[in-house]
Amino acid sequence: MEGKWNGKYWYLGKLPENFKEKLVRFELNILELKNGKIHGTVADNLEDGGTNGIGSFMGMVKGNSISFVKKMPMRSYFFKDGSRFEENKPHASVYYKGIMDIKNNTVKGTWKIKMRFGILNGRVAFFPGTKGEWDMVKDEGV
Repeated sequence: MEGKWNGKYWYLGKLPENFKEKLVRFELNILELKNGKIHGTVADNLEDGGTNGIGSFMGMVKGNSISFVKKMPMRSYFFKDGSRFEENKPHASVYYKGIMDIKNNTVKGTWKIKMRFGILNGRVAFFPGTKGEWDMVKDEGV
């Protein structure tokens, strides 16, 4: 389980047209698995529209189930018109859960960002929840 994993995530639900088939690749590095707890680093692919910076994650593995919370150092938002806003503040937490195929070293699951209020450009803003699916495969260094 420890080591580098290559994955991708995509969005589900009511979306602007430019999001409907958007895949964002990411690299997840599991630094430690101990007593069912995992932690490590994560980096989105910026060319795919991923969030800037090296993030961290912490979570649990139980049987073939995995769950973790991803925290990215840069906040980014996409607006309905496809424009993007970034600021040097932590991104909202992203909650991942999935099922592992231990034989094939793959994971598939869902992710979500909870609905919240925040400050955007100095004004109070409402951010609806966002959700999607994801998968990843262990990098065997081939």
